Amino acid sequence: MTEKMTRNQIVNLYKMLNERAETKFNPKFSFFVLRNVKFLEAEIAVIDETNTSLQSVLTGYETERSSILDQLADKDEDGNLILLADGQRAQIIENKTEFADAMEKLTDKFEKEISEYKVLSNQLNELFTEEVEQQVLKISYLDIPSEEFTIAELNNLNPLIKESQEELDELIMG
Repeated sequence: MTEKMTRNQIVNLYKMLNERAETKFNPKFSFFVLRNVKFLEAEIAVIDETNTSLQSVLTGYETERSSILDQLADKDEDGNLILLADGQRAQIIENKTEFADAMEKLTDKFEKEISEYKVLSNQLNELFTEEVEQQVLKISYLDIPSEEFTIAELNNLNPLIKESQEELDELIMG
């Protein structure tokens, strides 16, 4: 059976099912998980390939940017970079002007790669929101060991449930 799903839904579902690979379920539900992981792998491969292309475009840029940071970012007494409160970015106070100049030159040097990165990034974003026909194996709501799943995880499973929304409402509400 096929189901219309966005690639973002496919990624979320794939991650969730893979995270449960070591969980012991009844044989019927285990088969359901195994089969759907196999079905989803093709779409995951397309996304991974696009993401790998995206990352490889800026390899040279990232290497040089990292070198500039190592040279110009503020360091503590042990020579380690001082990070901002977000823990993600280096603090640059002492060499702020020199850093800005170096980054401007780097941006100019890698203008073509940065432009290509932006195009690929937009394509990847479109890829995630695009709806595709995905082969899936569906299961009854009653066969899902719901005590094993959070509400968010059950929401991810929703496209794989056989019952219509009306039937689910009747099952849940009585």
